[in-house]
This record gives sequence, C-alpha cells and structure tokens, in this order.
Amino acid sequence: MNWADIAILSVIGISVIISFFRGFLLEALSLLVWVIAFWIAWIFFRDLAPVFAQWVSAPSLQLALAFTVIVITMLILGAVVTWLVGMLIDKTGLTGTDRVVGLLFGAIRGAIIIAVVVMLAGVTPFPQDPWWKESKLIPHFERVAITLKEMLPQDIGEYLEFSPENTPATEAPAEPLAPVERRGV
Repeated sequence: MNWADIAILSVIGISVIISFFRGFLLEALSLLVWVIAFWIAWIFFRDLAPVFAQWVSAPSLQLALAFTVIVITMLILGAVVTWLVGMLIDKTGLTGTDRVVGLLFGAIRGAIIIAVVVMLAGVTPFPQDPWWKESKLIPHFERVAITLKEMLPQDIGEYLEFSPENTPATEAPAEPLAPVERRGV
C-alpha cells in the first residue's frame, strides 16, 4: 500500500464519516439541492443575465454572473429546507437508521469521487508513474472509471482518452486477484 492508496482510503473514509453524522436523508437531500440548483440556473440564467448589463459589459460575464447568482441563491434556499428536514428527522427518532444507511451512501459517494478523479487523471501522465503502478486500489477504480466514461455523452467522452489497458497498472493486479477467484471455485 502506497500513499495513493492511503489517500483513496482517506477520501472514502471522510465521505463515510460525514454521511454517518449527517445521515442518508440529509446527504441525499443535499445532493438533490445541488442538482436542482444547477438545473434551475441552466433554465433561467439567460433571462437573468441582462440585469447585470449595467455593471458588467461583457455578455459572457453577464451569463456567468447570472448562473452563479442563481446557483448560490438556490443553495441557500436548499440549505434552509435541509435544515428544516434535519429538525424533523431528529424529532421522529429515525436518526439511528438514517445514519447507518448514510454510511453506505458515503462509501458509494467516496468511491464515485475517486473513480472520477482516476478517470480525469488517466488523461495525464500519472498512469505511467511508479506510484500509480504500485497502487493496490487504483486498478479497481480504473475499471469503474472506464464504465463511467462509457456513460458520458460521446462528445464529452471523446476528450477522455483514458484506457487503462494501455497502462501496466491494470495488468499487474490480475495476478493478485487470480488466487482470490480460484478460492471461490
């Protein structure tokens, strides 16, 4: 296990701890708030942009400012709703179950974060570095990264040329995994 593996475990561990203390419902609601904030901003930022014309002359900056203002406003409103839901959860006594399910949510979120980082790092020279090749965990996330890349729209996915079959990092773990597979037979 090298420093990359420790960093991966730390990210997943921190995500699990945060989700445990916040609980599944609050974590899921927070994620939903982010999605809704960006969705509403995407729908309305062109309508709001002209309001900023008196302060900002560049149309591209007006659009960016409008988008940012809408996202921040929606996140603030979402935080209030999330806080109110949190108060309701505390009163209902669901906190124990909610926190246990939050552990699973945190682990999945942490794994997805790592897979996205591995996917993006795959377009850099990192996969050729010794620390990448020596990692015990990165090869598993490379497989997830390829799956995530295939889920992206083609016009976005074409910029991500990550293919771990071109790197020794995915070939090396096949040997250590083979005994585990043989034991199960």
